[in-house]
This record gives sequence, structure tokens and C-alpha cells, in this order.
Amino acid sequence: MAYDADAWRGSRRRIPLAEEALTAPRKGALMTDQPYSQPPPSSPQTPPGWYPHPQQPGAQAYWDGYQWTGHVSAAAAATTSLPIADPAKRLLGYLIDVALLSVVGFLAFLPVAGTLATTQEPGAGAGIAGLFTFLVFVAIFVYEPFCHGRWGQTVGKRVIGTKVVRAADGSPIGHGLAWGRYLILGVMGIVPLLPLIAVLWLLWDPLRQTLYDKVVSTVVVTV
Repeated sequence: MAYDADAWRGSRRRIPLAEEALTAPRKGALMTDQPYSQPPPSSPQTPPGWYPHPQQPGAQAYWDGYQWTGHVSAAAAATTSLPIADPAKRLLGYLIDVALLSVVGFLAFLPVAGTLATTQEPGAGAGIAGLFTFLVFVAIFVYEPFCHGRWGQTVGKRVIGTKVVRAADGSPIGHGLAWGRYLILGVMGIVPLLPLIAVLWLLWDPLRQTLYDKVVSTVVVTV
């Protein structure tokens, strides 16, 4: 076989390139000299996700696969293990509550209607109707926060098996958070469409929280 000097010299030039390719770090590999305030959760192969915060007990920080990103979630650590309720179940519970309040309101109106039909005094009927309407609105306003503060559930939530709890540890929210949660939604009503956005927020939120849930740090779970 004929000796090819040019081919031999070309192969000599390619050997260092091959050796360099074998020893070079792979793209995206974790550099050992990269400064970290805290080492990664386990290894450079740890997948991206939320992990216990290295410096804040009870919180979680986001690991992008190579380093901490700086994103912190105060409630994520405690709520990831809670059985978050599905939005469809929450809607069903709400519809049950609406139906219940409608039936109760109708039954309560029957004696009022009889009184209005028999009264002969001018203006008395309007006064009775106004008082009844006021009491209905008060009952509707008190129903949800009172039930959430006392039991964590309305009748609708009890039927479908959901409950409002603290996002931090799954404990009862009490009357303070229950009323705060409800009043925040009422304040949001000042801005057009904001209450609707606040409720629909749960559709894309990882913890299925509405905006008023986020303000008071509550979540709805299955029980």
C-alpha cells in the first residue's frame, strides 16, 4: 500500500481536536467554580422545581436545574402536600350554596307575601318588602364567612367534600381570615371585572388559589 504523507499529517492534526472534544465540559454542565451561597439540593442532575429554601425555613426556592433563581414561595412548602380541590368541585359547591339560599329565601318570602297581600295601611307594604330585602342581603353576606370561620365549610362545600384552610399548615382559618377573605373580594368589586378575574385566577394558579385566597394565604382542599 502506498504511503500517503498528506493523509498522515492530516490525521495528526485531527488527534488534538478529538482529545479536546473528549475533555471539554458538556454544554449546560454545572461549573465547579461557580459561586453558590448554598449547594444544590442533591446534585447537578437535580431537575428544575421548588425545593426547601436553603436559608428560610418553611419557605421554598426555585431551582432551575443549575442554580437558585431567586424566586421564593412562602406557602409552597406547606401546601404542596395538601389535597388541593379541583375547580370543578368548587364550582359545584358554589352552585349548591346558591340553590340552598334561593330555596330558603323563597320559603321565607311566603309569609311576607301573605302580609303584603292583606295589609291596608299606605306604605306599609313597601316598608315590609324593604326590610325583608335587607335581611336577605345580610343573610347572604354573613352565610359564607360565618360558615368558613366556624367550620371551614359552607353547606355546599360539606356536600362535595371541600374545605377552606390555611395555606401554611392546613389548619382552620378562623373567623378573622374568613371575614378578611370575604371583605377583600368585596373591596375588589370597586374595580370593574376585578372580582371575576380574582375568581378565575384559580384556573391557572398552581395551588388553585383565587386572588383573595392569595391575599390571606388560604387554599381550598378536599376532605
